[in-house]
Amino acid sequence: MCFSAGASFAAGSILSVVGIAAIHKSVLKEQYSFAAIPLLFAVQQFAEGFLWLSLLHTSFEYLQQAVTYVFLIFALVVWPLWIPFSILLLEKVIVKRRILKLLLSTGILVSVYFAFRLVTQNIHAGIVEYHISYYTGPRTRALDITGFFYFMTTFISPMVSSVKKMRYF
Repeated sequence: MCFSAGASFAAGSILSVVGIAAIHKSVLKEQYSFAAIPLLFAVQQFAEGFLWLSLLHTSFEYLQQAVTYVFLIFALVVWPLWIPFSILLLEKVIVKRRILKLLLSTGILVSVYFAFRLVTQNIHAGIVEYHISYYTGPRTRALDITGFFYFMTTFISPMVSSVKKMRYF
């Protein structure tokens, strides 16, 4: 996402503050999962910051594989589960809850598929022009289809929600 270690660390820092404030402002236990999204994203951004360092400086090279996996686990496994799950917890309208449960079920399948790829493929990251490019194995039809369902779980879930202003998320 970011274009430098500094940008990733800055984003992670800002997201941490936002996440702490969001959790602090949460009143109901159902709000905590959604409020935690900025904190989880902060972890992902810090991992990418350390990945930048590991790719640019040999003294941080020992971190490269671990932070690549941390970043990709969040990007590919956590978000298709966490987004529909956290929105489902907030939803009160029964019909919309059913749709969100379907999206969460889809997210579970997407996460399992991507977790399988992370375990079975030769995963690596490298700097291409001004960003980090992640290689998660050869592109396949299954990967393209799963990418579509990833979009469904992460983008459509907020659109389905009856929670005021969720669409802005």
